Amino acid sequence: MAKSKKTKVFEIEDKNYRFRCVKFKFIFNDYCKNKNITKEELEIRLSKKLSVTENAVHNWRFGSNGPSTLDMIELISNV
Repeated sequence: MAKSKKTKVFEIEDKNYRFRCVKFKFIFNDYCKNKNITKEELEIRLSKKLSVTENAVHNWRFGSNGPSTLDMIELISNV
């Protein structure tokens, strides 16, 4: 399977799960626009809720890396 640098792929029990940084950035930006908050403010809020650094959220947004576990992806989707 081809894997993009901006997609984090997890394989569990022969099923693939993906975190797409481009999709995350789109949803992130759309949320900021709809809630009228800055991107930096949302990075801070997410980092606190997820117990990660603001830099981690920033990196997910710009595709330099993705969350390190499927559990974290599930937490992000719930937030």
